Amino acid sequence: MSEIHNEDEQNERSKGIQITDEYLQIFGLLEKKAPIIFAGGKAGTGKTTFISCLKVKYGDKMVVVAFTGVAALSCGGMTIHGLFQLPPRIANEEDIKVIDRNKELFESMSLLVIDEISMVRADVMDAIDHSLRKNRGSDEPFGGVQLLLLGDLFQLQPILGKADAEALELMGYEGYRFYDALIFKQVPIRYKELTKVFRQADPKFIDLLDKVREGKDLDKVIPILNQRCI
Repeated sequence: MSEIHNEDEQNERSKGIQITDEYLQIFGLLEKKAPIIFAGGKAGTGKTTFISCLKVKYGDKMVVVAFTGVAALSCGGMTIHGLFQLPPRIANEEDIKVIDRNKELFESMSLLVIDEISMVRADVMDAIDHSLRKNRGSDEPFGGVQLLLLGDLFQLQPILGKADAEALELMGYEGYRFYDALIFKQVPIRYKELTKVFRQADPKFIDLLDKVREGKDLDKVIPILNQRCI
């Protein structure tokens, strides 16, 4: 595994991407075939950059998706609903179909990366599971495809109207976040936090942003930030 990592490091450093120990740990989980990995981290910790590293390693065997079109463009992928042909509502069994035009893509897929996972509802995760099983002809969770979930749970939450909330409750969901999906009662999620901040270099400013993100010491933090406002 170290040889593979060394080769990856050389490839990515030639592109100006810094391979961190945290990246290598996630690579290790992927190589050990951990079925579901959630790599969380605040803004600027290189979640989208890590997708570039993965593309070098997995190539056409990896598919990247996100909930919204803007997020999909940002990570160089496609939308979840576009790939899996899901309706703009809670999907039922009849909505999960074999998608002939993506047959080769589904068959060759070994890794599915879902970016901005904080926006994905629990029922959408279960719909992805059912679609991959049907399109890959497999009874394994997610059709035997590994999942890497990237995002920050402090960022945008899923959209959930009152009617959908009531429907999910009747369907047996304990919550509406992605990790409340019924499939995750069968398959555990391995968690790895990305902590190294690339976007900012000033440790004091990073600390201020962390406090805002977590809602801590705001009575002290806001006046400091307002001093720099014009």
